[in-house]
Amino acid sequence: MNGTTGRPAGITARHWMIVVGSGLLMAMAVMLFLASGLMLPPLAESIGAGLSQVMVFVSINFITGAVVMTAAGPFLTQRVGLRPLVIAGGAFTGACLFAVSLVGDLTQLYLAAFAAGLLGTASLQMSGTALINEWFARSRGLMLGLVMSIGGIGGLFAGAVLPQVVLSGGWQLGFQVLGGLTVAVALLCGVFLIRSRPSDVGLTAYGAHAEDHELHTASVAGLPAATALKTPQFAALVLGLTLWNALMAVQQHFAPLMAERGLDLVATGSLISLLSILAIGSTLLFGGISDRAGPLVAIILSGLLLVVALATMLLTAGYWPQAAAILLFSIPAVTPPIITPIVLRHVFGGRAFASLLGVAMATMPAGVALGSPLWGVPKDATGSYDTAIMVAIGLTVAIVGLVSYAVITGPRLWRTAPPTTPRRAASGQAHEQLFQLFLAGCSLMPGQAFPQPGGQDLEPRPVDRFRDRGQLSDHVLAVAAVLDHRDHGPQLTLGSPESVDHGTHLSFIGFHQMISPLRPRASTSGWPARCQACSPPERE
Repeated sequence: MNGTTGRPAGITARHWMIVVGSGLLMAMAVMLFLASGLMLPPLAESIGAGLSQVMVFVSINFITGAVVMTAAGPFLTQRVGLRPLVIAGGAFTGACLFAVSLVGDLTQLYLAAFAAGLLGTASLQMSGTALINEWFARSRGLMLGLVMSIGGIGGLFAGAVLPQVVLSGGWQLGFQVLGGLTVAVALLCGVFLIRSRPSDVGLTAYGAHAEDHELHTASVAGLPAATALKTPQFAALVLGLTLWNALMAVQQHFAPLMAERGLDLVATGSLISLLSILAIGSTLLFGGISDRAGPLVAIILSGLLLVVALATMLLTAGYWPQAAAILLFSIPAVTPPIITPIVLRHVFGGRAFASLLGVAMATMPAGVALGSPLWGVPKDATGSYDTAIMVAIGLTVAIVGLVSYAVITGPRLWRTAPPTTPRRAASGQAHEQLFQLFLAGCSLMPGQAFPQPGGQDLEPRPVDRFRDRGQLSDHVLAVAAVLDHRDHGPQLTLGSPESVDHGTHLSFIGFHQMISPLRPRASTSGWPARCQACSPPERE
């Protein structure tokens, strides 16, 4: 279904290819995340450096990725395109990871970390998440859960295969394998599985144009990006998500952490594989909880499980108690990539979602960059991770408080805002709670319904195109129409426009925000009827 009717667009084989492709990209990101914890400790011994020193590799890598996503995220996703980003960025990142196998000191290691971080996070993790938001207007939590479930393949490989690779060929062979796999996965996904937008292949996002409240209001309303960035809710959300991801960096320390609990490298690898297997069910469960119960319940539940998991790691030793801790840890581990875009849209609405997504996604690499060396500092100083785990338990409580504050209070900033007044509009601007028509030398006659989005990604902007994709001027007059009737229902009804000066012949005018139902009735004046509840307007 192409979405040109009022019914929701259905799901196609191409939509499922997007899920699979996004999942493989996420699998590569998970693999790279976990692989560092397996290969950096032996690398440290090889070059004679401390664990916290080589873990700076992760910090540089992820900080670079965070800066790139924050500064260039909208440009990369909207101008360059997700598909070219995956192909070019993935190939470049794979080559840089292969080059890590050639380093001989910390300086070379840090330079390789910077190069690998330039496009690594953007081309894998951010692209996988952004593709789901482009292709699915409904069930995003579930689809992100499916993506993370497929991403568990990366964890299985990291836990079951990489330890054997490192034991047989050293950390050098490990980085060579990672580099080659990154290039292969990027090319497979970019060439065969993914496309940047549904419109690239003549499709529509799944669930788009459904006649429900969410798609007609939440996707077009919300705070402007400049306003959202100045709110305390944004600061609380960014800080909370960054700290959450910093805690998740403990996964890169599983090998030395589990060694303290009596487990060797092979046993630790089996627990990493167990975590990846559990993540398949955990992501689906967590995505479903978020869709049904809301992000607040999901965040609180995940935080509670994290506290119990960390306490179990701290107070027990041996394989099975640590396996129980991993079981509890599985849901908090998958929380950040699933909840970040969902919470962002919930707190600030859809109006500035695309502009804020890069900043929100940057909390993942930023948090990992912060947490990776910090988890190693107590180990180097005291020989144990106990202090770090106790601090992490206290931080978890603070994180849940920060994110919950943003989730509870954020929507009040825009869902209760009064309607804006009509004004001249340029492309790229939107108006909240108004139905607006762009008049370009034509009058509109009521007739059949034809919902038609005015943007490529269903994000809010003024209506700026005709059904045949012809562009309107940046300086047309935005007219607020039928405001007296915007509460009569969710569906607007319009028909074909008739040219006023007979110099332009148009088939339909597309529009983005639909609020009022206009049911035409006979008009004796020849002017378009407006609504069953009122008489036709007087012609000036």
